[in-house]
Amino acid sequence: MIKGAPLNLLDYGAIGDGVTNDTTAIQAWVLDLCDNNLEGYAPAGKYLFSSTIIVDGKCSIIGAGYSENSGNGSATEFLKASTLNGNGFRVTAPAVYLANFAMEGQAGNGGDGLSIESNTSTLENISVHNQGNDGVRYGTDTVGSNVNKFQIRNLICHSNGRHGVFLNAPDAFGSSNCNGGLINGLNVQTNGNEGLSIGFAAANTITGIVAELNTSYGVGLHNGASQNAFFGGDINENND
Repeated sequence: MIKGAPLNLLDYGAIGDGVTNDTTAIQAWVLDLCDNNLEGYAPAGKYLFSSTIIVDGKCSIIGAGYSENSGNGSATEFLKASTLNGNGFRVTAPAVYLANFAMEGQAGNGGDGLSIESNTSTLENISVHNQGNDGVRYGTDTVGSNVNKFQIRNLICHSNGRHGVFLNAPDAFGSSNCNGGLINGLNVQTNGNEGLSIGFAAANTITGIVAELNTSYGVGLHNGASQNAFFGGDINENND
């Protein structure tokens, strides 16, 4: 290991063959990153995991690339096991940066792919497919989660059980705590409910969205959604 270099997941014992359970290695790697506010690198490979990975400290988790379509050669893929009936990665710390990887789900898994539960997070060049519930979820159903000032740059969510992306963070006063986010490049297709679902979320800016072939609406605006601005994109084609 080179001093100052990103911490390599393989140095923690991960195999990345899509068959070996790499949960213990991923957990140890992420714990080290969070405890020391470091950058981690996951080389090309398919990393199977069977327990929720908690990201509870400021850090960066970066892969070697991703692909738009499920099963189409993502360079770095975190593969959620069919036995995991919960979230894939759960981000509970502010200022976490996730980039350049895919999150896939085996048939039968439950929960969300990425659950973002703190503020100032950034997702960049990520694809999330085949999750039992939402592909990416900002906020929780219970009061208290502040996910303000998030950023998304090029996110793809296809074929997830419920929504592709769900923005919903109610506060104790009936208002929202999912505000001031910037989304630039969002592709949400063939999801089981809505492509982008917005609940208690306000003053977010969404630029360049493609929302097609979802079972329900391409974009759903619900109770608590206000002052969200959309610029460009295709949200009307072939949604039910």
